[in-house]
Amino acid sequence: MSLADQLRGRFGGFWNKVFLILVAIVCLRFAGAEWAGAPLSKRLLVALLLMLGCFGLGIVFGVFRIAVEHSDPFRHWDECIAWGLKSGIATASVLLFLVGVLMVKDYLGPLSDVLAKLAEPLLKKIGLAAL
Repeated sequence: MSLADQLRGRFGGFWNKVFLILVAIVCLRFAGAEWAGAPLSKRLLVALLLMLGCFGLGIVFGVFRIAVEHSDPFRHWDECIAWGLKSGIATASVLLFLVGVLMVKDYLGPLSDVLAKLAEPLLKKIGLAAL
């Protein structure tokens, strides 16, 4: 199969499109929350750079898989690159989301109050209610 077929298989379909939209939302929200006082053009540029960083990590994952493939790595390079893009984009967006939640003030916006109310009983049970 060609690289286009592999990418269509990895990123085709409804749920994969939803996944890519969520990655874009995470990048836009991170840029919007972190650089709230900056002009819109700077926030969009940073969001674009974050999305390109996610894709770049995906390419690194794909090249890494080609490098560690034991049986004829260049025979399945298109499959390795497609897998790397999918897993790299997912990993980068999850890391970006976690960094946003932990380090950026008001990252979740109005959802932070709801999540605080949901997490309160759990935090009381494990003894972290003061945090």
